[in-house]
Amino acid sequence: MASSPPMDRALINPLHDGAAADDSATEITAKSAQRVLRNFHVLAAAFSLNHGCVTALVALAASELGPSLGNTTLFVLYACYTLSAAFLSNGLVARLGAKRTLVLSLGLYCVYVASYAVAFFTPIDNVVIVGAAVGGVAAGCLWPGASQGVFFARSAEAYADAASISQKAATALLGAHFSAAYLVGEVGMKLLASAFEPGGPLFVAYSCIAVGAALTVARFVDDVSGDTTPPPPFAESATAALRLFRRSALCRLLVPTNLCFGLAAAYLNGSFLSAVVAAGMGERAVGAVSAVVVASAALLALPLGRLGRALGTQRPVVALGGACFGLFGVATLIFSKETLGCWLASVGLAVVFGAGRATWEGNFKSSVADDFHDAATAAFANVTVQSGLASTLGFLLNRSLTPRAVATVVVACSVAAGSSQFVAARIRSEPRTTYAATDVV
Repeated sequence: MASSPPMDRALINPLHDGAAADDSATEITAKSAQRVLRNFHVLAAAFSLNHGCVTALVALAASELGPSLGNTTLFVLYACYTLSAAFLSNGLVARLGAKRTLVLSLGLYCVYVASYAVAFFTPIDNVVIVGAAVGGVAAGCLWPGASQGVFFARSAEAYADAASISQKAATALLGAHFSAAYLVGEVGMKLLASAFEPGGPLFVAYSCIAVGAALTVARFVDDVSGDTTPPPPFAESATAALRLFRRSALCRLLVPTNLCFGLAAAYLNGSFLSAVVAAGMGERAVGAVSAVVVASAALLALPLGRLGRALGTQRPVVALGGACFGLFGVATLIFSKETLGCWLASVGLAVVFGAGRATWEGNFKSSVADDFHDAATAAFANVTVQSGLASTLGFLLNRSLTPRAVATVVVACSVAAGSSQFVAARIRSEPRTTYAATDVV
């Protein structure tokens, strides 16, 4: 009988050519890790393009639709976002799963983007309000730890297992990749508004990009199974968030900073970009200036994070971020629209605002995680609701008050935000400095 080939002997005798077997296993593991990473990269790229189209239109809303309709649209968008995040997102992820909720939400985002094209080519301008409501529901199901967060966590778990690295290292790696893709998508879509004249063709282009990105996730992104704990039911998470707010002075002190950020963002998108940037330099400048905000926030995030760690506390840096929002408001009070409506002044203020956004996204949320590490879900639920309500209020104020009055409110909130950080530092230094989950659930 003919002798078995070497591979057959290796399969029969596990001790035969052990090095080759180890190499084969290593190769299989490496391919599995690459597959997980490739799947995540496709999701991150498509997600960033889809969401980038939405954020670009948020910046263009007031200048394209007019201050009244534009701010009404953004008010509806953020109101529906806040309600959806609070009441719908957890239950939807639990029923449909992370990927299906992602695809559904990205598809609903397309409705918001397409509503601008419909409004441009038809006399039905108010269709953007319906689109904003749909887009707000989509945003609420995507962002506050719901579908995108669950998919991210499961991808990190799968990659950690496949690459034989720690969960912390996998989360850091995928987080960096997602942040990079998110930045490129948002900046790229906003710059697209500067490369082409805002109007029907641009809105059609955004619609095609958003739909293509959603279809890419549906067709080419595989669902990731895992043991990640699903989001808690709304009744449980809402009760925990409310109890934390009622019982924790630190949680109540989050309000001034969230209010400052939300009102400043609404003032930037609903008033400054249209009344100053578009009026002074043309509508094509809106995309470029808003892109500077995002790019500067990303570039400053790491240095500001290192500064907070070097100081041993994030609170002075968070106060500095509030001051940046206040400085933005003060500049619009002191100088005329004509003075600010040039590239040097507008880009300079965009960088200042970007610094404030970097502290809110990074240093502020890091301080929340430090203060409430045993009640993080309830604490970040408060951040989501507070900032969402603040932006909603901001767009309402844009409709009801003069720009100078809104700027004055932003400045007052920045003072309150800075003061709240020093009060929080005093409370944090007292004996009872943490709030465990058992205290608030």
